[in-house]
Amino acid sequence: LLPATFLPSFFLCHSFSFLLSSCLRPSFPPSSFPRRVLLRAPGRQVLELSLTWLIPQFNECWWDSLISDAVIANMSGMYAGHLTLRFLETHQFNWGGYQPRLQRALGRFYPLSWSRWEWEALGSFKRFTQVLVLVLLTLAAELNAFMFLNAMDVPKESRLNAARLLLVAAVGVPAAHEYYEYVTNPVSGRLGQNMWVFFGMIQLEWMMWAKFANQSFMDHMEAPPVDITCIWVLSLGLFATWALLFFSLSKPDPAECPSSPSSLSSQTPSNPHRQPTGGPQVDIQQSQKKVKVWRYILVDIVLVAAIAPLFYLAKQYHY
Repeated sequence: LLPATFLPSFFLCHSFSFLLSSCLRPSFPPSSFPRRVLLRAPGRQVLELSLTWLIPQFNECWWDSLISDAVIANMSGMYAGHLTLRFLETHQFNWGGYQPRLQRALGRFYPLSWSRWEWEALGSFKRFTQVLVLVLLTLAAELNAFMFLNAMDVPKESRLNAARLLLVAAVGVPAAHEYYEYVTNPVSGRLGQNMWVFFGMIQLEWMMWAKFANQSFMDHMEAPPVDITCIWVLSLGLFATWALLFFSLSKPDPAECPSSPSSLSSQTPSNPHRQPTGGPQVDIQQSQKKVKVWRYILVDIVLVAAIAPLFYLAKQYHY
């Protein structure tokens, strides 16, 4: 059972796709890798559970979805991508040698340097939406693999899956770099050509699925179930509420800025020879800090409430 489950090429492509997606968004420090795994690994499984009414391949048992896909394939691919990024970030490429021709030949296939990307997704609301667009594009590229299989009746063990994945990798890596430059560099005024090609590939696969899907399947296709639609509306509404609350609370208070006149006047003592002691102002500052802590706790509760309804989708599993 184990060799039949973990050795097929489709399983290896599944892991490699998560390795690629980790390389496309390498902004997370090593300390946040466990939290990223807890959020990213089950992410596509939630998407698959939501589309079981549309794509028959998503009707899986709980063991195949949670253990084989989420725990083993997704996490192993993410960890391999994490190690790849750490290697490329710390490795020093030495091009000195006694064979200039071989040096020039190898230089075409290896990077001269590797820069670490810092997306700072929670730095501002604008940056948050820009990173969210990249996440949605990568999820769409991952979902298109299954939609393409469904539309063209391609077997899972076909080499076409691996060829498509390599093509997406060849275009997606430079596209992610161009998108990063567009987001972080204020001088960059437009997206690069690879990003437009990557976006065009996603649109083309959507049109191919709509064009070549099985006609009998399209005729019997129904609207999304009401319960799944309500769950997603509730979850997305709470998620939008969390984003608005989080970034509104993250704005610095003008009274607390060191350069503001009110803070300078409050910090400057009236008597320069008098030592600062505790008083009403210190108590007010401590109470303000406590209020801020409780505000962020309430914001985190809203985020948990946005994720909780998605557990309802587990009823789609075959137990």
